[in-house]
Amino acid sequence: MRIIADHHHHGQYFLSRASITPPQKLISLVFPKADRDYANLSRNGDYEPSLSGRGFLNLMKHLRTVFLQDSVLFRDYHPDHPNFAHILFQHSLYTRFAAEVKTAYENPVIPYNE
Repeated sequence: MRIIADHHHHGQYFLSRASITPPQKLISLVFPKADRDYANLSRNGDYEPSLSGRGFLNLMKHLRTVFLQDSVLFRDYHPDHPNFAHILFQHSLYTRFAAEVKTAYENPVIPYNE
Protein backbone atom coordinates (compact mmCIF):
# COMPACT_ATOMS: atom_id res chain seq x y z
CA MET A 1 0.00 0.00 0.00
CA ARG A 2 2.86 2.39 0.78
CA ILE A 3 4.44 1.91 -2.65
CA ILE A 4 1.12 2.68 -4.36
CA ALA A 5 0.93 5.87 -2.28
CA ASP A 6 4.47 6.71 -3.51
CA HIS A 7 6.29 5.95 -0.23
CA HIS A 8 9.13 3.74 -1.39
CA HIS A 9 11.15 3.71 1.83
CA HIS A 10 11.02 0.84 4.28
CA GLY A 11 9.63 1.57 7.71
CA GLN A 12 7.42 4.56 8.33
CA TYR A 13 6.37 6.88 5.53
CA PHE A 14 7.31 10.52 5.57
CA LEU A 15 5.27 13.51 4.39
CA SER A 16 7.39 16.63 4.18
CA ARG A 17 4.35 18.90 4.41
CA ALA A 18 3.47 17.37 7.78
CA SER A 19 6.73 18.70 9.22
CA ILE A 20 5.40 22.28 8.94
CA THR A 21 2.99 23.23 11.71
CA PRO A 22 0.61 26.09 10.95
CA PRO A 23 0.47 29.06 13.34
CA GLN A 24 -2.08 28.63 16.11
CA LYS A 25 -4.00 31.69 14.96
CA LEU A 26 -4.40 30.14 11.49
CA ILE A 27 -5.45 26.80 12.99
CA SER A 28 -8.14 28.56 15.02
CA LEU A 29 -9.72 29.87 11.79
CA VAL A 30 -10.57 26.30 10.71
CA PHE A 31 -13.57 24.82 12.57
CA PRO A 32 -13.53 27.91 14.81
CA LYS A 33 -16.14 26.63 17.23
CA ALA A 34 -14.25 23.42 18.06
CA ASP A 35 -12.25 25.05 20.87
CA ARG A 36 -15.35 26.66 22.39
CA ASP A 37 -17.31 23.42 22.20
CA TYR A 38 -14.44 21.48 23.76
CA ALA A 39 -14.27 23.98 26.62
CA ASN A 40 -18.05 23.73 27.12
CA LEU A 41 -17.82 19.95 27.13
CA SER A 42 -15.01 19.98 29.68
CA ARG A 43 -16.72 22.49 32.00
CA ASN A 44 -20.10 20.79 31.95
CA GLY A 45 -21.36 23.75 29.95
CA ASP A 46 -23.87 23.41 27.13
CA TYR A 47 -23.07 19.77 26.41
CA GLU A 48 -23.22 16.60 28.44
CA PRO A 49 -19.65 15.37 29.01
CA SER A 50 -18.91 12.13 27.19
CA LEU A 51 -15.91 10.19 26.00
CA SER A 52 -17.20 10.11 22.42
CA GLY A 53 -17.89 13.86 22.37
CA ARG A 54 -14.42 14.63 23.70
CA GLY A 55 -12.87 12.19 21.22
CA PHE A 56 -14.77 13.71 18.29
CA LEU A 57 -13.72 17.25 19.20
CA ASN A 58 -10.10 16.13 19.63
CA LEU A 59 -10.30 14.63 16.15
CA MET A 60 -11.72 17.87 14.75
CA LYS A 61 -8.93 19.84 16.41
CA HIS A 62 -6.32 17.50 14.90
CA LEU A 63 -7.90 17.58 11.44
CA ARG A 64 -7.60 21.37 11.32
CA THR A 65 -3.83 21.03 11.05
CA VAL A 66 -4.03 18.18 8.53
CA PHE A 67 -6.54 20.15 6.46
CA LEU A 68 -4.28 23.19 6.30
CA GLN A 69 -1.21 21.11 5.41
CA ASP A 70 -3.00 19.23 2.64
CA SER A 71 -4.85 22.27 1.31
CA VAL A 72 -1.62 23.84 0.05
CA LEU A 73 -1.01 21.07 -2.48
CA PHE A 74 -4.69 20.61 -3.31
CA ARG A 75 -4.88 24.30 -4.09
CA ASP A 76 -2.02 23.93 -6.57
CA TYR A 77 -3.80 21.02 -8.30
CA HIS A 78 -7.25 22.66 -8.30
CA PRO A 79 -6.70 26.45 -8.14
CA ASP A 80 -10.16 27.27 -9.49
CA HIS A 81 -12.08 25.16 -6.97
CA PRO A 82 -14.72 27.35 -5.27
CA ASN A 83 -13.58 26.31 -1.76
CA PHE A 84 -10.30 28.14 -2.29
CA ALA A 85 -12.18 31.42 -2.71
CA HIS A 86 -12.87 31.33 1.05
CA ILE A 87 -11.34 34.17 3.02
CA LEU A 88 -9.16 31.69 4.97
CA PHE A 89 -7.05 31.10 1.87
CA GLN A 90 -6.55 34.86 1.36
CA HIS A 91 -5.23 35.39 4.89
CA SER A 92 -1.62 36.57 5.20
CA LEU A 93 -0.84 33.79 7.70
CA TYR A 94 -2.03 31.22 5.17
CA THR A 95 0.11 32.76 2.43
CA ARG A 96 3.25 32.48 4.58
CA PHE A 97 2.33 28.99 5.75
CA ALA A 98 1.70 27.85 2.16
CA ALA A 99 5.13 29.11 1.11
CA GLU A 100 6.77 27.12 3.93
CA VAL A 101 4.85 23.97 3.01
CA LYS A 102 5.78 24.30 -0.68
CA THR A 103 9.44 24.73 0.24
CA ALA A 104 9.36 21.64 2.46
CA TYR A 105 7.55 19.67 -0.25
CA GLU A 106 9.99 20.66 -2.99
CA ASN A 107 13.09 20.12 -0.79
CA PRO A 108 12.26 17.17 1.46
CA VAL A 109 14.66 16.31 4.24
CA ILE A 110 13.94 12.71 5.23
CA PRO A 111 14.58 12.47 8.98
CA TYR A 112 16.12 8.98 8.94
CA ASN A 113 18.88 7.14 7.15
CA GLU A 114 17.96 5.59 3.85
